[in-house]
Amino acid sequence: MANPQIENGYIRISNELYRAMYQTDMSAAELRILHFIVYQTYGYNKKARRLSKSYIVNGTGLSIDAVKRNLKRLIDNNIIIAKSEQSNEAKILSVNKNFDKWRGGKNAPAKMPLQKHTYRGGKNAPSEGAEMHPKTIQNKTIQNKTRQSSSRQQPPTLDEVLAYVSQRGYTFSAEKFFLSHEATGWIANNGKPIENWKALCDIWQMNERQTESKPVKTIFGKEVKEDKWQ
Repeated sequence: MANPQIENGYIRISNELYRAMYQTDMSAAELRILHFIVYQTYGYNKKARRLSKSYIVNGTGLSIDAVKRNLKRLIDNNIIIAKSEQSNEAKILSVNKNFDKWRGGKNAPAKMPLQKHTYRGGKNAPSEGAEMHPKTIQNKTIQNKTRQSSSRQQPPTLDEVLAYVSQRGYTFSAEKFFLSHEATGWIANNGKPIENWKALCDIWQMNERQTESKPVKTIFGKEVKEDKWQ
């Protein structure tokens, strides 16, 4: 039984900005990505956050092609601001609060027509006649994926990793740890999202200690590598 409480987290956003979001003519996929970015930023009291495309795929249930296509459209229309220090890393995304600069209207977003739609197949579904964008697709599989992803631990920021590594007194490079997993969208080798990044930090430190404690054979100050046949 669902029992949402604001004590468990809430999104603080101005009514003016939220009104601009639903009055702007966007596709269902664009709206889903926009709301996910709002959740990942304002929902965690952040103005911007580094989000990989694969992480957006996992959070929205959209395909990778749909995310690439619609995220680019949001950026091109100046609705989403994307920044990155390097071309090969995930971009830092934020919502452009100056909605007058959004493409699609001179001083205000264009009004979007609503259509009545009847939901079926679940006691948790909204009542008949609920209004929604005509292109929105309701799919139970997508809903389940969204619920599962929301229960997972969110990918950390670099500052969070630095703080945890420092607090625990670990000796490995926190920057290397963060960048290596940020590049993969925080996806494990088995193709599943990493659920607990702190536990992964603990494993990295264990591997670091094993490397430090392994004796190195030397002759006249030079390291000697063992032959594979030995």
